[in-house]
Amino acid sequence: ADITINKTGGEVDLLSALVLDAASQDLIIQEGTIDLNGSNLTVNGSSGTLVVQDGGNLQLQGGETITANTSNPQLLSGSTVTYDGSGSVTIKDYTYNNLSITGSGTFTASTTQTANGNFTQSAGTFTAPSGNFNVSGNFAHTGGTFTHNSGTVVLNGGNQTILGNTTFNNLTKSTSTTYTLTFASSSTQTILGTLTLDGASSTLLSLRSDSTGTQWRIDPQGTRTISYLDVKDSNNINATVIIAAGTNSVSSGNNTNWDFVTTYTQSDFRWYENIN
Repeated sequence: ADITINKTGGEVDLLSALVLDAASQDLIIQEGTIDLNGSNLTVNGSSGTLVVQDGGNLQLQGGETITANTSNPQLLSGSTVTYDGSGSVTIKDYTYNNLSITGSGTFTASTTQTANGNFTQSAGTFTAPSGNFNVSGNFAHTGGTFTHNSGTVVLNGGNQTILGNTTFNNLTKSTSTTYTLTFASSSTQTILGTLTLDGASSTLLSLRSDSTGTQWRIDPQGTRTISYLDVKDSNNINATVIIAAGTNSVSSGNNTNWDFVTTYTQSDFRWYENIN
């Protein structure tokens, strides 16, 4: 028969390998957590499926073998896969919804990776893809070490939030819809390569602090590609000013080391002469 996990608290832990190989036999994680706990999982009977639903969490150390009739688990919207191991592993080449790194180990992604929900790292070392790491939800790096691996983090969702302090290689968010990218106040995002932040005509991309009036910090050390932004409460701590003039961007106040001025008048030069 099918096995369904539906728990409002606690978790189901495997103590040995679990094999479900009867025809049409499903393992459904509806709510709560199943922790593979280092044991292998097989769901490969004809027409049988391994499904993680909204609210379900598939937790593993990372070295376990997961064999599913459909090749990969069905990770539905709202589902989570959590890596909690202490060893060195390559994370599964899945299209994740929510991806969480909580273990103390070293976790390496494949060349490209997708999280259609949130990416959360609270411990361990996570080596990002050398290509694109697509994140459609929030990007939360609150603990552990995030290694950029010369790749690009692409924020391709709607309204999104960046939490914690992270050093990126390239960071990109481009949208043709009016969205807001929110940064944790007092946090610092360092971009060694290319920073790309683009809205569109009549649909500006808003950059905001999660605490109005408290600045978020950014350190873009390489190329800046920006357009159609609405910026507020930002402190560019890099020595080079971010030139927003001529990019169809606007300031909503409390920005440091950004230049939004597009036209200088004679009075501007007189003021400059007076203070010098």
